[in-house]
Amino acid sequence: MSANFVAAGIARISDDNDEYGVTTGVVNDQEAKGVLQTIAKSEDTICLSEPEVITTNGRQTQMSATQSVFVGGTNMEIGVRLSMTPHFLTNVSMFHLRLVATLNQLTGEVLQPDVETVAITNQIYLLPDQTLYLGKDVSSGWLPGMTNALSGPRKLLVFVTPSVVDTSGNPLSFASTNQ
Repeated sequence: MSANFVAAGIARISDDNDEYGVTTGVVNDQEAKGVLQTIAKSEDTICLSEPEVITTNGRQTQMSATQSVFVGGTNMEIGVRLSMTPHFLTNVSMFHLRLVATLNQLTGEVLQPDVETVAITNQIYLLPDQTLYLGKDVSSGWLPGMTNALSGPRKLLVFVTPSVVDTSGNPLSFASTNQ
């Protein structure tokens, strides 16, 4: 757990990693806003993407912030991608999410780089106004356009906050029970 998360008062995010090195946590709306504000103020944080998407119940959606780079004789998509299938269970007002987050980054020599893929997968049930946090340590690779190599420990962080919207895209409210 980084000092930023401790400073933001997030007690439910654990230092414990699963067998794949993925840290998972669920926070409420207020905690998520605090964490994201703390991260945004940090000088050693790079935000790769902040996508929003509207999709129908049960339909897979993908969001990406990638750039095509010629590596090893072929074009590779370098950057982040999130693939998610949301199901809203109306009888219990809960989301079931299946998701895969990937980071393709460049490694090795600048003139002859390799590609490293970091993947995080999860299935989880969330109440409205809850945010899923996923984190995984990554090596010291880089993305196209980076002018300085980052040093020290690095982590891919993914935050997902599902919500139900009406046909016009306006959020619907639910009684919050996730205290």
